[in-house]
Amino acid sequence: MNESRQQSLFFITLPDLHQLCAVPVILSNRVVDTEIRSTQMKMCRQLLLLHEDILISPVPGIFNQIWVVMTIPFFKAGKLNAYIEKYEAKMEAPQRVIPVILQNCLSYSFMARLAPAWNRAGHLLVQGRDFLSQMGKQSAIVLDINVTEAQVCLSIEVCTVRLPPPEYENGTNNKYSSCCTC
Repeated sequence: MNESRQQSLFFITLPDLHQLCAVPVILSNRVVDTEIRSTQMKMCRQLLLLHEDILISPVPGIFNQIWVVMTIPFFKAGKLNAYIEKYEAKMEAPQRVIPVILQNCLSYSFMARLAPAWNRAGHLLVQGRDFLSQMGKQSAIVLDINVTEAQVCLSIEVCTVRLPPPEYENGTNNKYSSCCTC
């Protein structure tokens, strides 16, 4: 249910993209197909927690690849090598950072670093660690990140939403009678 809406646009000038590189990481062939997506997500989260200097994203639609964006000196220092080797993954040659890769990495890294204070529910980011168990009005935002060669545009729409109370089936599964919207 819509309570209120406010949208803001923020424009940020990009640093010189020639000072950055995008490194594809290929996961090991030994990872079982049923576990490849969870391994991909685990590596992304852990690398973000270990290194605040990087941006990272799973490659959309390819479950055995990750993009890592970093400064060229960070790459040359080899700070990711031990972690990548631990998972028997392989770093490919660094590439030029293009807007679509930077946009994916910014979006994923931003969302991952906001959690658990903000959590994704559909197209919304809802405030609070335990937002699913809360009833009544809650703060939420719709966040869109768009990257061009020269700038980043953050579109933030502030919302107040009401989530329906959870319904329990068989004592274990949560079932929601309707979806939250902004």
